[in-house]
Amino acid sequence: MPKKEYKYPLTDIDVLHISFETKGGKLVQFSIRYRALIQSRWRTVLGVDNWYGTPHKHVYHKNGKEYKFPIYMDSQSAFDSMKSDIAQRYEKIKENYLYAT
Repeated sequence: MPKKEYKYPLTDIDVLHISFETKGGKLVQFSIRYRALIQSRWRTVLGVDNWYGTPHKHVYHKNGKEYKFPIYMDSQSAFDSMKSDIAQRYEKIKENYLYAT
């Protein structure tokens, strides 16, 4: 099946960019990017994907640092869980992006 992409607005300045591909009804590849309008620029605050085979999370900070963490779930569970988690906790996630040292 072709890749599907869509935006899921959380607010006027917070949005999830979601893309995924299925094959035979099974999720084979996905990407979730939480982006926020900060100081007049769209910035990636958090990302989750299963590129390179296993689900993992990219945590970004305003100071330019990036941290990568494995997610110990299958791809479908990680996709569903992280999409919901980010949508519910985006304010705290953005706060961590802005103020982490």
